[in-house]
Amino acid sequence: MSRRFRYAALVAVAALFLSGSSAPVSAIGIPLPPPPVLCGCACDDGSFVITHAATPDGCPQACDAACAATGF
Repeated sequence: MSRRFRYAALVAVAALFLSGSSAPVSAIGIPLPPPPVLCGCACDDGSFVITHAATPDGCPQACDAACAATGF
């Protein structure tokens, strides 16, 4: 085997592992969790905080907690 072929094979295998990290999980029928929702929060003290929530309906609670944590 030539050195160039070995390097090309190594790069191909690395790209395969890095690009398909969630493919085996979804192939066996395990659903992946939904990505968290970003919530933009305007706090009472005039500050603006961005936080995460599990669902869009959870943004008000996440904003309340984030604004309470930033108030000193």
